Amino acid sequence: MKSWKRREVEVKRGPRHRTSCGIRSRSWHEWGVATQDDRGDGSGLTVHCDMKTQTNQKACAARLLIRRVAVVVGAMFLAFQCTYGQSGKPQITAQPTTQTVVVGATAVFQVATAGGPWDYEWLKGGTPISNDARISGASTPTLTITGTQTSDVGEYSVRVYGTEGQVYSEQAQLKVNAAAPQITLHPTNQTVNVGQTVSFTVQAQGTELSYQWVKEGTPLADSGTISGATSSQLVLLNVQGGDVGQYWAVVTDEQGQKATSEAAQLKVNAVPPQITQQPTSQTVMVGQSVSFVVQAQGTELSYQWVKEGTPLADIATISGSTSNMLTILNVQVADAGEYWVVVRDTQEQKVTSEPAQLKVNAPPPQITKQPTNQTVTVGQTAVFVVQAQGTGLGYQWVKEGTPLANSASISGADTNRLVIQNVQVSDAGEYWVVVTDEKC
Repeated sequence: MKSWKRREVEVKRGPRHRTSCGIRSRSWHEWGVATQDDRGDGSGLTVHCDMKTQTNQKACAARLLIRRVAVVVGAMFLAFQCTYGQSGKPQITAQPTTQTVVVGATAVFQVATAGGPWDYEWLKGGTPISNDARISGASTPTLTITGTQTSDVGEYSVRVYGTEGQVYSEQAQLKVNAAAPQITLHPTNQTVNVGQTVSFTVQAQGTELSYQWVKEGTPLADSGTISGATSSQLVLLNVQGGDVGQYWAVVTDEQGQKATSEAAQLKVNAVPPQITQQPTSQTVMVGQSVSFVVQAQGTELSYQWVKEGTPLADIATISGSTSNMLTILNVQVADAGEYWVVVRDTQEQKVTSEPAQLKVNAPPPQITKQPTNQTVTVGQTAVFVVQAQGTGLGYQWVKEGTPLANSASISGADTNRLVIQNVQVSDAGEYWVVVTDEKC
């Protein structure tokens, strides 16, 4: 009797088989073929037929042939199932969406599909993308772009494909905005005098920047006294009080992103008062009136007259102590002295005039009672009396043109009463008196 060797048919997993197919031994039993997993991992299947146990060798051979056909057909069916069981044309369930980021940020595009697993290929403007230092996930459902640049702007899509077809996603736009402008130097406060020129400067970083200067919320425009209203430097010419206020700049880039500077304060000092006419010295008589006048230029000026360092105030005999003209009525000797005025503006800038001298003269002495003639006997006493009006009067009696002096027989030679005792014939003659005041 011929001995029959054990025949084996081995069905191996093809290159398109997927572990997810889940081939099991009982699948082969469905085809009437005894099987075993030689490796125990589903990677190889062997069909056995022991010819030694068959009494009819031809029947065994036929049966083995049938089983071989079954193995082949089963293998083809399982290969089809494993390869195409979850295949077919891919379907996109969620499209990638448009992204808008600023320069340097990260942009992420994602696509969602049904079934699979599928292969992915991301494209920009229809051109396949490759992973690099900034791009990752070019062959996955999620594309990530880090450190975005303006060169990354464009339309992104993904091709999803399998063995039976492919599908393209909708286009998703990537927009990359420049970073918002940044103010690097703010305008600073300024203080100038009326008529001077002042400038405010701002510095900013950004792309294609434009500028608009604003005063107290109102945009400025170039004019006869304003220049640079839409530049980084604002210049104001011939500054006046009406220019006082807060100024700031609004910086805008090409994408309409804005940055506003800090506000800078402009203070305008009026020109210090200037005296154009000094008060002049005056000389008057007692009882008269006198006025001192000053003229000055400036803004909203105020005045304060001063005598010998003491500020004056209006009283019955003084008026205009806080105006540009000081008037003194019924001047007395005590009013004599130096007068000046301090002129101030609203910003407490001040100027002091030169001093003016007031001199007060008393009227000349007036004799109200003349001395009278006297006739006496030798040895008697003669008296001459005069009465006068004036200030600080002095007297000097004179005989025949010769000033008298007090002696043993004469007294009051320098008063208003002259007395001559023990009159002698030689004393006869004309006597008169000279009256002087303190100014003489």
